[in-house]
Amino acid sequence: MTKRKALRPAVDSLESRLVLSQIAHLPMTVDVADGGNVEMAAMAAKATTSRSISGKLAGIVTHLSSNPDVGQRFALAGSGQLKTLGMVQVRGTVRTTGFIQGGRSTGELTLTNSRGTVKLALTGPTQPGFSPLPSTYQFVVTSGTGAYKSFSGHGILTATWKPSATEPQHFRFTLTSA
Repeated sequence: MTKRKALRPAVDSLESRLVLSQIAHLPMTVDVADGGNVEMAAMAAKATTSRSISGKLAGIVTHLSSNPDVGQRFALAGSGQLKTLGMVQVRGTVRTTGFIQGGRSTGELTLTNSRGTVKLALTGPTQPGFSPLPSTYQFVVTSGTGAYKSFSGHGILTATWKPSATEPQHFRFTLTSA
């Protein structure tokens, strides 16, 4: 007769374990009293080649199929003229808040021209769940290629969303470096 081992369920704490296969793409944000963003400010402060990213972008907004509980997603495609970068093509996505008491709209933009690319992370203000896209975002440069490899900067993006029932929706962005 074989002896049966008694099974003893146990729970391991996961707080002290580092998940090596996960890399966060966007930094976690922490509000500070003046309405700023600690992580974005820290990333911008440690940058080596901070440049002004000011100017205007415009283009078309396309709604992407997504689960509304996690926020609506939108694709952006357009172009514009920016100080330091010149004429650029812009592509990216933004997401609204979803089924959450309070959250932030987030997004990414990729600015491209013949000299390279610059990627921006966008973080909107705290909003209630199911809010529409906000009119302002903080942006920070997350990476660059080509001539913009060591490029950095941060600032405010002011957004105008132009909905239309008969045409594609449009966006207009004004970027102002901080």
